[in-house]
Amino acid sequence: MRRAWDPYRAELVDVPGVLGYHDVSRHPEGERVPGLLILRFDAPLFFGNGSLLGSFAELKGPVKDRLLEHGMGARFTPEHFYPPVSEAVRAFQRECGEA
Repeated sequence: MRRAWDPYRAELVDVPGVLGYHDVSRHPEGERVPGLLILRFDAPLFFGNGSLLGSFAELKGPVKDRLLEHGMGARFTPEHFYPPVSEAVRAFQRECGEA
């Protein structure tokens, strides 16, 4: 129960030469994206831990579908969803004028 309530969270970093974003505790050589904190939340989302998340970068299709099914479309509009984390990073950089 505790793991579901307070799950492992990892800060993700860009590791040169490795596809994707990875846990900084395993890849301290990784590079942070200036002005952006990328977190991975390792647990199912439910009422007890949902407040840990403010906005979403990447959601798996079934999770996104469930949120929309349950009327959360007003809070989680399409601009909150990106297929991979790298697309969310690029969108952030475009908005900040960095890309």
